[in-house]
Amino acid sequence: NEKNGSLRINANYEIGLQYSIDGENFQSENFFDNLAAGSYTVTIKNDFNCMDRQQIVIESSRPPVIEKIEATPAICGENNGSIVYEVSGGTGQILASLNSDALPINNSFQQLAQGEYMLTFIDEAKCTLTSTISVPGAKCPIYVPNVFSPNGDGMNDLFKIETKTGSNPKINSYLIFDR
Repeated sequence: NEKNGSLRINANYEIGLQYSIDGENFQSENFFDNLAAGSYTVTIKNDFNCMDRQQIVIESSRPPVIEKIEATPAICGENNGSIVYEVSGGTGQILASLNSDALPINNSFQQLAQGEYMLTFIDEAKCTLTSTISVPGAKCPIYVPNVFSPNGDGMNDLFKIETKTGSNPKINSYLIFDR
């Protein structure tokens, strides 16, 4: 919705032509810029005052629109989450960045840690669309042994609950039974 459109007129007869987009103010240049979206009557006249008119419409560019955006959780505190998106509209090629970083491949960002990200889309007309998305974290599976033998032989003497990352989960209560 800015005055950044342009119009170049190509005519078959090139000598002594004058160009106008309002039918009154003629110029020798066949290029008009700083135009808003809208309808224009292009008039061409030659040295003999013969004129030709044609209606031209400069359309407003459509801003980019997010069609789909999904986040896959990062599991066990690792950088294995992802964001997948689909964008439509806009003018020309649409580029995407994540937290102002490099451009993605195949409409996704991979190897992401748990957290909040700013996804920005910009088209060739400099129309920008920004969205914030969270990559959730998924808890690690917990390994709980079903037996142990605290007999001092060095094998399975210690009862230890573990996760893949080696962290020690909080234990609220547990019971041990001897057969």
